[in-house]
Amino acid sequence: MTDAGLAIREDAMGNIYGRLSGSDAAAGSVLTGSHCDAIPLAGMYDGTVGVVAAIEALAALKAAVRRGGGEARQEVEEGVEWQASGGRGEGKRGLPKEGVVMS
Repeated sequence: MTDAGLAIREDAMGNIYGRLSGSDAAAGSVLTGSHCDAIPLAGMYDGTVGVVAAIEALAALKAAVRRGGGEARQEVEEGVEWQASGGRGEGKRGLPKEGVVMS
């Protein structure tokens, strides 16, 4: 994320986010990303490819905007979650299932 030029933050649960700022705060933001933990029988690249693909997509977007001489209108944020599924009716990282869900 650092190499892609993203502003990095970590939340209280240890999830990591890389942000490409937008010029219009009222436009909202787009969140993309995946999880890094292993899921039984999910396949060798489950989660990891989503993390890497999102970082590469944001790096490509940033380069394209820079070539065009402008800046992104909407904020785009990549999220890396460390737990793909919760238990006991919880969502990812023990948070409620409502709200933003990444896959």
